[in-house]
Amino acid sequence: MRQPVVIPKKAAILRAGLLLAAAASFVSASLVSASFVSISLGASSNARAETPLFIYLAPDRIADNPFLELARRGVEEAAIRYRADSLILQAVHPADRSPLLHLALADAPEVLVLSGFAFNRQLAKLAPQHPDTQIILIDHCLEPRPANLHCAVFREYEAAYLAGFAAARLSQTGQLGVVGALDIPLLRRFSVGFARGAKAARPEIAVAVRWVGGDNPFADPARAGRLASQLHQGGADVIFSATSGGDSGVFEQAAKDGFLVFSVDTNRCPLAAGRLVDNVLKPVDRVVGKMLEQVMENRPAARHSFGLAEGGMDMMALRRPAERAASGCLITDYPDLVAELRQLAGAIISGTLRLSDPALE
Repeated sequence: MRQPVVIPKKAAILRAGLLLAAAASFVSASLVSASFVSISLGASSNARAETPLFIYLAPDRIADNPFLELARRGVEEAAIRYRADSLILQAVHPADRSPLLHLALADAPEVLVLSGFAFNRQLAKLAPQHPDTQIILIDHCLEPRPANLHCAVFREYEAAYLAGFAAARLSQTGQLGVVGALDIPLLRRFSVGFARGAKAARPEIAVAVRWVGGDNPFADPARAGRLASQLHQGGADVIFSATSGGDSGVFEQAAKDGFLVFSVDTNRCPLAAGRLVDNVLKPVDRVVGKMLEQVMENRPAARHSFGLAEGGMDMMALRRPAERAASGCLITDYPDLVAELRQLAGAIISGTLRLSDPALE
């Protein structure tokens, strides 16, 4: 049985009625208890009425997904910067998403931050009904875009291209693998970008792709590990794992089978010492901060694209030498390859090397 959430005594004066509203018709108290992650107050109580509220609603368990953890961090850091209250919620089960979205919007926060595409269908209907709440959608956008929707999308294929190039250079067998979460246009930015980079380095190289799918594609390490093992048995000696919470299963399989790995979102190299070459980094916390800055400065809502040039995509190979050396990533053992990757990144940033978006093809 789920236990009721314990709210810090000082948080009882928080303007947000979200947790109290659990008694209303939207959701049960047990759902809010499981979905509540944290609450923080950004100003003294005598300024409470004028304190903005930032709510972050994650579509899955935050602890299972480094991408969601980065978004949470970005909201909390921005709340400190703007002396705002922050409330962090997560949908523990897919069925929780709709009631929690309704409840968050009913509380009329100044800003509601959402991640991914799980809320899209309802957001298209609900966003126009709450024009005083500015909504930030990370990793996706709606067309047509409601007037109060600020979108941040990423050009993942730019950094994935670099990862594929590096993987092809390192492969001994001439065969690479990709384990992706779900076969959708958004995630093909990873798989296709990786394959194109690999082909640029070695036109004859083979790249096989497998998708986790199922009910929990972003947090199924067992299935991700099995797929990686199948790819390795088929000849792949370098595998790109883009399953977020499922990547740990690929790391475990790499330790058993001896293949090399590239990962996504954050620096995961310490989790797979001696096996992980580099990461397609996605500094979501930085992007969330930039988006909240635009909202707090009353800039018009828009769709923003973040790639290498904007600091929205990265790799450890592109970081400063000291940070790269401390990363635990194998890329540090290949200085000539690092130099090639940095040169390629410069060409992408300058526009000398133009890459098309696989999600639009």
